[in-house]
Amino acid sequence: MEITILHGEDLVSSRARFEEIISKVKEKGWEVRPLGDKSQGESLFSTDILFTSEDISKINFKKLPRIDSLLIWNDGEIAKTKLPAGAKSEKFDLPKKLFALLESIGSKNSFALSHEEPKELVFAMIGRQIRDMYWVKIDEKTLIYPDWRISKLKSQANRFTTEKLRDLITLLSKLDLDAKTGVTTLPVALDLVLAGAIE
Repeated sequence: MEITILHGEDLVSSRARFEEIISKVKEKGWEVRPLGDKSQGESLFSTDILFTSEDISKINFKKLPRIDSLLIWNDGEIAKTKLPAGAKSEKFDLPKKLFALLESIGSKNSFALSHEEPKELVFAMIGRQIRDMYWVKIDEKTLIYPDWRISKLKSQANRFTTEKLRDLITLLSKLDLDAKTGVTTLPVALDLVLAGAIE
């Protein structure tokens, strides 16, 4: 079985690669099905099937059904030790300035850094960083990030209360909707989130 895993901090690029692979195999006449599809038997119209998954945590690699190809997209980086043996891995890293921004959430430095990258990417990554800080506070054992990343998240999350992070997630959801419906713009939404993160 051929397993390809797309992961890393650059979610926009990894997601684009996921869609690109799916598009290319469809052009070749392959079928694309989600892993777990009850019709995992042979197709009457195609001998080539690509199965996909967007949640590696729910896959038991020792009990996978008999399939030829599996494409996995993961929300974030996966530690090498948690990659299945023989899997092909494509990792997508973020620019260093964006890492600096994510680590500066809660400080005044974050404002200057937030205007140096595409706004859509910055907003999405800030949302995920705040979500992960909240997650590491309430249930770090279920995070599948490398140990170094979990350690950094814990250190950053300690600057905030659980309630503060929950409030920021609520604010992010509201501003995301406002930006998509034209009530506000992404640059304004970014500034409001970063301001809200400063104690």
